[in-house]
Amino acid sequence: MSNSSGLESLLVDQDAVDTERLVAAIRGKVGIDSKSGDVVIGDDFGALGADGKLLAVLLGRLAAQLMGKRSDDRASVGEMTALTGLPSGTVAPTIRRIKSRRLVDQDSDKRYFVPRPKVIAACGVLTSSGGPK
Repeated sequence: MSNSSGLESLLVDQDAVDTERLVAAIRGKVGIDSKSGDVVIGDDFGALGADGKLLAVLLGRLAAQLMGKRSDDRASVGEMTALTGLPSGTVAPTIRRIKSRRLVDQDSDKRYFVPRPKVIAACGVLTSSGGPK
């Protein structure tokens, strides 16, 4: 049977990340420390809503991992609370809401991350309004 039917166009690499879109979404909002790989809050971070702040941190960690600056891209509620400055009473329900929208997932250690197939959707939140404040 011939493959000329266009079925090949349906094949995707679910682990691939559109790094250009990732950079465009987080630039100015977060940066990556060149030595430690830690996410550093940028000048435009404060304009984001709570959803956007949490996604920016997680996408920043993903960027750091992709550059080989971090061993993983995950963060706990406590880590996100400390980094964003948001109260834990805001972080916990917000991350659960984002998870219910399937933009983030949680590992067995209760640490959150943006699954690779959801990176574009998560970037879209940052490039639109940043989510509710």
